[in-house]
Amino acid sequence: MERSSLTIEEQETHINWSRGYTRAQIYVSDVTTMTKLDKLVAAEGSEWKLEKEYREKDGRIDGKFYSCPVEFITFRSRRVTQNLTEEQREELSRRMKENRAKQLQQNI
Repeated sequence: MERSSLTIEEQETHINWSRGYTRAQIYVSDVTTMTKLDKLVAAEGSEWKLEKEYREKDGRIDGKFYSCPVEFITFRSRRVTQNLTEEQREELSRRMKENRAKQLQQNI
């Protein structure tokens, strides 16, 4: 994805849905959030959709509209933290390395 011409302060995300609708509309001009949502759209069996893309004349992306089921939008009351032992951290690290290696093999 080519970089947006927007400054970090101008990059934003808007989520909109009406009570009677089954899908939420998400407008994104934040390149980090776009990357995350693009991955959700690309996932096999995903219910996320890329609805529209806005580009500048030079081809850079200004923003994208996505949609998803309203049930995918959640709100949390607090941050979730994990207190892991050193052994648990090592096991998670090992599994992540294995998964990353598998992903790289699939992309070859």
